[in-house]
Amino acid sequence: MALKIDDLIIKLANTITDDTLFNPYNQICKDFDISTGPGVRQGNLRIYLEKHLDSRTDTIWIFDTAGYHSSKLTGVPLVGPSNYSKVEETLGLENRFENANKNGAVSSSAEESTKLWETLSKKHNPPLVWNLLPFYPHQANEISVKRTPEKEEYLKYAEFTHLVLEIFGLKKIVAMGHRAQKALDLIHIKSELHI
Repeated sequence: MALKIDDLIIKLANTITDDTLFNPYNQICKDFDISTGPGVRQGNLRIYLEKHLDSRTDTIWIFDTAGYHSSKLTGVPLVGPSNYSKVEETLGLENRFENANKNGAVSSSAEESTKLWETLSKKHNPPLVWNLLPFYPHQANEISVKRTPEKEEYLKYAEFTHLVLEIFGLKKIVAMGHRAQKALDLIHIKSELHI
């Protein structure tokens, strides 16, 4: 299965996105990233996915898109640089996440990811957390301003979520919010709704 994780990461890294979608696995944010940022984020995602595979995770929580202070910076869904220690401890990671940012340029994490990992730290076998759209949608010429994705974007990049579901053989799929559930319905994935 590690081969399938590699296939997923290679597909993510080889995906060319539109100007208003930042692909953290092949693009560099000139304001914040070190020159090897995409490779660092690929490595972080590999560590995260392999740990969930080893843990035999059977549940996935799916959010709608990558966030500015999380996977855009780290490559890991809903994990910001300031959450590294909490996530590593929660998942029992032997390998540590690396920082893809210049001198820790962006250290804050979105409140959503901080609360999420506080909740997950109390679970015996935390679910896999995934972004239906693994790329960060932003306004034209304004990378720090997140935008709502178009339906076509969910459809265009649905293969990544389908591949994750195939790799993990997950039994329980939970949509985290109405937008995530609508997008999952759009790509024909049945889910439970969590608000």
